[in-house]
Amino acid sequence: AFRKVCDAIERVEREEPWPDHRHGIVHAQTTTPALLERMKALGLQAYIQPIFIDADMNIIAERVGEAHARECYNWKAMEDLGIRVSGGSDCPVEPFNVLDNLRAAVTRQNRAGTRVYLPEQALTVEQAVRLFTSDAAWASRDEAVRGTLELGKQADLVVLDRDLFKISHQDFNRVKVLETVLNGVTVYRAETL
Repeated sequence: AFRKVCDAIERVEREEPWPDHRHGIVHAQTTTPALLERMKALGLQAYIQPIFIDADMNIIAERVGEAHARECYNWKAMEDLGIRVSGGSDCPVEPFNVLDNLRAAVTRQNRAGTRVYLPEQALTVEQAVRLFTSDAAWASRDEAVRGTLELGKQADLVVLDRDLFKISHQDFNRVKVLETVLNGVTVYRAETL
């Protein structure tokens, strides 16, 4: 399927080029080094769901074989190649919990912390946060108005009870959202504030 999407995009771009296209592949998980190189050459982005690691690490080798399983969910390889990567939850299939997604992207562990899948493909905290902020804004062509905190952009942000850059990665899903601001307006505030 991944190869067929690349074939289709390559043909369409040859026949009807869109100079600033932002085509991408949703899930982008069952890859090979050659497919990642092709993705890069075609200028495709990867829409990933790090939370899938929790369940998929238990079945991937059975579904695609042990050798090929080592080529799957290779997010760091994507980043290293310069492929644009953004994060999503795939809700309602998985919970809409960005903090748990961040934990999965950085630790590549299951929620229980008892198993890890390809730890060398883990993202840094900064890369993981970008997946759901500036990289997600770029993916939706919203980078001029959201994704980073800058003068002139919509003030979309959350205030957390802990600094993700200073705590254990395994504790991300225990972090509490204290306040949510959408376009400069507080739309949620924890009762403890």
